[in-house]
Amino acid sequence: MKLTHLLFICLFIICSISAATAQDIIKMKDSSEIKAKVEKVTPTDITYKKADNLTGPEFVVYRQDVESITYENGQKEMMDNGAYNIPAQKHHHSWNNYPCGKNIFSIAILQATEESEGDGDGAGGTFPGFGIHYERMLNKKQNFSLYLPATLSIYSVYNDGLYSSNQSTHAFLYIFPGVKFYPTGSNRRISYSIGPSIALGFGKKYAYGNTSTYDSATYTYNYAYESKSVFKAGLMINNGINIMAAKHLYIGVELGIGFTIYSNDYDYNDDFSIQDNSNHAGQPIVQFNTKVGYRF
Repeated sequence: MKLTHLLFICLFIICSISAATAQDIIKMKDSSEIKAKVEKVTPTDITYKKADNLTGPEFVVYRQDVESITYENGQKEMMDNGAYNIPAQKHHHSWNNYPCGKNIFSIAILQATEESEGDGDGAGGTFPGFGIHYERMLNKKQNFSLYLPATLSIYSVYNDGLYSSNQSTHAFLYIFPGVKFYPTGSNRRISYSIGPSIALGFGKKYAYGNTSTYDSATYTYNYAYESKSVFKAGLMINNGINIMAAKHLYIGVELGIGFTIYSNDYDYNDDFSIQDNSNHAGQPIVQFNTKVGYRF
């Protein structure tokens, strides 16, 4: 045999032995060992290929199940006694822990206040109003929020006080700035809120005035309608239910009840003439709405 052939065979044998011994040893906590080629080590798992099949598939073991890795160069690495936890598997969010944004922009598709009944004596029509509401969560647990709603009540009256075609439609604007408290947090599928608001109302009111005409045929006085600019200021407590139908789809229902601190609204004497009183404190303030919006 030629010397060159002999040297080639020896070199091949040496390389084969080196390849067979050049491997990493993964020692498990149950004392078993895996002969492998470690590809990647992360805080949660270890990726490797089998030493006898380096072109084969990759395998993964959880780091907390591994005691140590001895690399082919002799270096040994301990796996921190399983200090890292197995990552949680993805799952559906429960009704009690739902990922919600801190902002809610909604439109009240049905908005009613005490003004929605029109002139109050039946001489007019009632219409559903509408509102635009914004809410901002103030803390990490989403227990408190700043609430800024604006609502518009729409109603109609008959300007001559009779059930005739002489009808006009009017609007009354309310804003209810306030805060809300969610006892269990608002980052839930369904959550309850309660909180105070300041009620500020502006608009035109139409009612029987002091000007009247006497009808000799019926022996009655017919009072003409009068227009007056009305301002109301009061306090209110709102109770609401929030429903997260989807990650960003918000549905809400709310009822607020309060009273005026100041109001120059109409009040009537027993003969239906208007009382000359500039402040009617203690009048009821009511608002109810159903709304739909976007949470982000």
